[in-house]
Formats: sequence, C-alpha cells, structure tokens
Amino acid sequence: MGGILPVDAEIRERGQLTIPKSIRTSSHLDEGKRVRVIPLGASVLIAPYRPEIEEVRGEIRRILEDSGLTAEQILKELAAERDGTFEESYARKKRPRLP
Repeated sequence: MGGILPVDAEIRERGQLTIPKSIRTSSHLDEGKRVRVIPLGASVLIAPYRPEIEEVRGEIRRILEDSGLTAEQILKELAAERDGTFEESYARKKRPRLP
C-alpha cells in the first residue's frame, strides 16, 4: 500500500460502513470476504479474516498445553532462540587477521 491517507466515512443504520474502493482494492477486501474487526481503544482496526491463522493458534495452544511448560518458561526459551537466530544471521563475522 502507498502512503497512508485518511478517509472520512459515515456509519449508517445498523452499523454499516462503506470502505472506499481504493482501500478495498489495495487491502484485498473483496465483496463477500470476511473481515476481523479489532477494537483498539477509541479506534478500530479492520483486517482480512484469515482462518489459517486461527488454525495455527489452536495448534500452538495444544502444543504448549501438552508441553507442561509455564508461559514464563516458554517466553524465556523463545527469547533465547530469537537471540541465537539473530546472532547467526546478523552478527558481524570476525575476519581472520593477516600476518
């Protein structure tokens, strides 16, 4: 998507809102597609609904429950894994010194 340009819209009877065509097109919000409406304080985020994400969440939840680990243990391990991956991918490699 290009630059973020605000667009004014009106909420109609029964809470219906028309999203401008340019935004629907660039966001792949085709007619008949489901969206997820996420309240963010005084704002609302509208995003394409992705059932595969829900499936993955459910699978992850089952794996975590079966592992017997606490949330704190899991977060600690994830942080260590992330740090290791970052070091492998982005840390400066020491160059061998020439005699």
